[in-house]
Amino acid sequence: MTSLKKLAAAIGLAAACLAASTPASYAGWAKVWVPVEFKYKAGGKSTSVVIDLPVQDEKDAADYCARYLSVGERFLADTVQQDHPELAKARFTGARCVTEGGKIKLVSNPTNRLPKVKLPPPPVGDPAKSTASGPVTYMVDLFYEKVVDGIRPHKVFRMPMRAVSVRAAEEMCGGFQNMLRLSRNVLEKNPYALGLTGSWMASGGKCVTGKNGFIEMTAEKSSGGSN
Repeated sequence: MTSLKKLAAAIGLAAACLAASTPASYAGWAKVWVPVEFKYKAGGKSTSVVIDLPVQDEKDAADYCARYLSVGERFLADTVQQDHPELAKARFTGARCVTEGGKIKLVSNPTNRLPKVKLPPPPVGDPAKSTASGPVTYMVDLFYEKVVDGIRPHKVFRMPMRAVSVRAAEEMCGGFQNMLRLSRNVLEKNPYALGLTGSWMASGGKCVTGKNGFIEMTAEKSSGGSN
């Protein structure tokens, strides 16, 4: 139960940091901050940006850095990247807590806060099909990472999902928590079907969109109709 609570806190941290209108709105519950280095590569060169992230208590820092930072690192890395035009086409390669003298560095007065950026609107279905009734099949990329020491391997699986309607598919695609829950459910149901052996954890996902920006989906054919 303790692990689940910490995992939920890590996920909540990513959401809280991004949803906050000002750093003060989520700094109130944080006693310490951990400098986290987000690493990127572009044009054969590596670069990094350090952002101070809040943890509830000093004793939680080690667990957060070793096990739970990776849950929201992609979400946070995208936000950092949006605030740095020079990283627009860079590839995110990982995140790590900054250490000092072999120990995790902690600060009480953060100076490199997470930038406030405008989040992109959630993906939607084609308006021409949004009023259609009946089930639809839509495509989702699900993210997984292997729990190991050091840099964690990542895998992405593209899978078809079914929704009772276009609106239901849009609601599923529009929430980070929904995607995390979906990727976790697929992993728990049959990890071997994904070809994952060892200790893997779900880290979310996103709905696949086409060139027109709409969610890729197809309406299921109704049964019993005339040919």
